[in-house]
Amino acid sequence: MDKFALKQTLFNTHNVNAKQDAGFIADKEGLSKEWSIMENLLDKGIPALLTDITNTIRHGDVCIMIGPDPHLIEIKSGKFDGRGRRQRNSIRELLNFFETDEAEGLRGFEKIRRITHDTSEVVYVDAMNDCIREAMRSGTAWRSPEEGLYYVAITAGDVSIENILVELGVTQPMAFSLNEVKARRAWSPYSPFTLSIRNCRALFGFIWGEIYIAVFYEPDALQRLAECRGYKLEFQPSESEIAFELTRLGDGRQIRVASQMFFRLAFDFTSPAWILCVAIENLNRHEIMV
Repeated sequence: MDKFALKQTLFNTHNVNAKQDAGFIADKEGLSKEWSIMENLLDKGIPALLTDITNTIRHGDVCIMIGPDPHLIEIKSGKFDGRGRRQRNSIRELLNFFETDEAEGLRGFEKIRRITHDTSEVVYVDAMNDCIREAMRSGTAWRSPEEGLYYVAITAGDVSIENILVELGVTQPMAFSLNEVKARRAWSPYSPFTLSIRNCRALFGFIWGEIYIAVFYEPDALQRLAECRGYKLEFQPSESEIAFELTRLGDGRQIRVASQMFFRLAFDFTSPAWILCVAIENLNRHEIMV
């Protein structure tokens, strides 16, 4: 399934806030019926899962996994009350967006459109896993798959991050501690670490805090790349929902890229250069990235 489509299922349909999760499902009313319907779908060869056991999908009770977009089903034992109708309407909004690739008022935006990227996403998951493997052997390792981008993995307790950054010649990077994000369970709507970290021993070591993983990025690298392509890139304050503003030098046309999109460089191991490339594509289409 497409991770960019799954992102939409994390949020309310009426504002930009994440929808409240289901909480503990063991005593959930209606769970047996949801389970029965899911099993019936599976018996027919239709891939499906309970949405309550996922980190991201917060609409519907069962998700049918055919194609890139999630197909959400709300299951009710009795009549729809006010809450049930709101849930049903939210699902209809999402399904309509997935079907038509556009919506008005979704997540509070006046109008949004979904457009296929011209350039396939570039990710460096292999480089990160290679970095982790070396750290498990030698105690520490780093990789730099792209200018300004550094992956660091540490298993030895006496290694200083500061010393590693000095060794790399990195002075003022953006820093992302994946262990901190894991501890706060704050990785949604990004790809879960259980899918990114491929080695079972490494995954359990990361979960138990035996492996420290961090991503560092020097923002100057992206600014230089943008300038080479005829654009001016200005990063916004760290607390802003906007990561950077991109201005085309020839005519002053601008586009803003959301922090949520930009942070994929750390949590999805996405290439920052690819994020810039997509921003330029959308600017040329006069679109807004959300």
